[in-house]
Order: sequence, then C-alpha cells, then structure tokens
Amino acid sequence: MRTCVQCERFYFTMGDPGWSEYTPGSDALIACEAKHWEMRNGDEGGRKEFRLNILKAEYCQDFRAASD
Repeated sequence: MRTCVQCERFYFTMGDPGWSEYTPGSDALIACEAKHWEMRNGDEGGRKEFRLNILKAEYCQDFRAASD
C-alpha cells in the first residue's frame, strides 16, 4: 500500500511560533502539493482526517514516488 508520505508531492512544515505581535509566526501545514488535500493546525478532523488524507495516494493519478 502506498501513502502520500511516500510521494514527492507530500509537503510538511512545522510552522513557527513567532516572536511578538509584529512577527506572529505561521501555522504548521501538511499538504499535497498537487492540491488534493491540506491540513493546518487548528483544522477540524485531527488524526482520523489525516489518516484518510494520506491514504488517498493508493488511487491518486498524481502520485510520484519520492526518491529520498
């Protein structure tokens, strides 16, 4: 079984907490660069939605195996 984590289009960033009200930081983001799905911290769904999203690779026409 293949998952989105194995795809070169899988994207992950931990975000940045920021330093002050003038440099507020950024949210964590886990996404498909082919725009099939996206999750940011604070989104509804949590683990169940994440599991469903990464399993979309099994039938995804845009899947490209990562080389790293």
